[in-house]
Amino acid sequence: MIQTNFKIQKIERTESSISMSTDFIKKYEHLLPQPISTVTDVADYARKLINIGECWCLKKEDEMAGFIGGYINNFETKKAFLQLLIVSDKYQNMRGW
Repeated sequence: MIQTNFKIQKIERTESSISMSTDFIKKYEHLLPQPISTVTDVADYARKLINIGECWCLKKEDEMAGFIGGYINNFETKKAFLQLLIVSDKYQNMRGW
């Protein structure tokens, strides 16, 4: 098994976490087929996703390397919806981890 310094961390519903996530999304939204800022305000989007959905970040040491968020709160139908997955271009195409 290859050892890495990556950790997956749940994003808490705090202003600092929302700000950190907003900054990350703004920095890497150009990697998406349609950047979020062309459709809506990124800060509002991040706030809603974090406050209503569930979000995690991939971190290497203190650097945020990825973001995943979605809505997994429909307990009647047991369906979940992945809304956003971004991995910084620095950590894309890594093999063996």
